[in-house]
Amino acid sequence: MRTTTAARLRRAGALGALTAAALLATTACQPEDVAQGAASPSSTTSAGTGASPSADASDAPSPTASATAKDPACNGWKGIDLMLLPGVRTKGDHAYLKVQEGTWSCPSTDMPVWHAIGPKHEIPLSGTAKISVNHPLYNTEVNKPMDVRTFLDKADAAATASRMYFAYTIDKTGTVTNLDQRRMP
Repeated sequence: MRTTTAARLRRAGALGALTAAALLATTACQPEDVAQGAASPSSTTSAGTGASPSADASDAPSPTASATAKDPACNGWKGIDLMLLPGVRTKGDHAYLKVQEGTWSCPSTDMPVWHAIGPKHEIPLSGTAKISVNHPLYNTEVNKPMDVRTFLDKADAAATASRMYFAYTIDKTGTVTNLDQRRMP
């Protein structure tokens, strides 16, 4: 027998899922400049919630990634990634990256195309995060490890000079614990 509370919870969950699907569909199909025009949240407390996926969600394929995963040019370009934006901020022992989440599609075999799926916002970076980067932080296309302090010192200049995309992992608190820069073809 169904209870009134259980029915309300199911309806609220279905409405939330429908809203998320509609947001993904409308932003993923827009040109990059339009999709990135969203306003950024005014506080950092929302950085670890809402638009950010859970630690396990970064491995889950998105609808866009699922549709393109059959294309050999898109092999490995699935899930949700972060685009690093200029605006790294440190406050005491805490560091915050300015980022935007997005997914990839492969309309041509030349290069995957980035589609922003959320607003620009800040997300905390762990002081012990594993970071691997390539160009422009290293003069190579092969990812190399970089310590957090060096990354923070160079991140703004690098994000200004070039678009940088990262596969990432977050912990239960919404703090980034792993950044692995995408090697662009």
